[in-house]
Amino acid sequence: MSLNKTITKAIILLVFFTLVAPTYASDKVADFFPKIVIQIENHELVVELANNPLLRQRGLMFRRLLQDDHGMLFIFEESGLHGFWMKNTYIPLDIGFFDENKVLIEVHSMKPHSLDITRPSKKAKYALEVAQGWFKKNKIKPGSKFVFK
Repeated sequence: MSLNKTITKAIILLVFFTLVAPTYASDKVADFFPKIVIQIENHELVVELANNPLLRQRGLMFRRLLQDDHGMLFIFEESGLHGFWMKNTYIPLDIGFFDENKVLIEVHSMKPHSLDITRPSKKAKYALEVAQGWFKKNKIKPGSKFVFK
């Protein structure tokens, strides 16, 4: 095989694995996240758990759809001013930061693909990402508490 053909094949594979494969696999990656139900006020949510560094790093990246009654709950070992960005995230999200007692501290809106870091103003142990507008639509405000079902 000539050097040019080898380079061409390598470029094609590189393009596939950087552009096509992550999008194709994005719907399947949800299968790797454990799922549970939580309740906030009178509203139940099916949440995927991001409870280790690898799952927290992946988050909702490359997803094209998030059902209204679904979200992702990030659980940290320690409370802190944990930062979030929207790199490779296509869905506009709201993020609610919760303290160690599962009480909502505050909610922030995040724009798709933004590299701006969003942090809570107080230490948080949990962060809940949902479709943008979910907290407002369901009248979930600071002071609301979630429970595991």
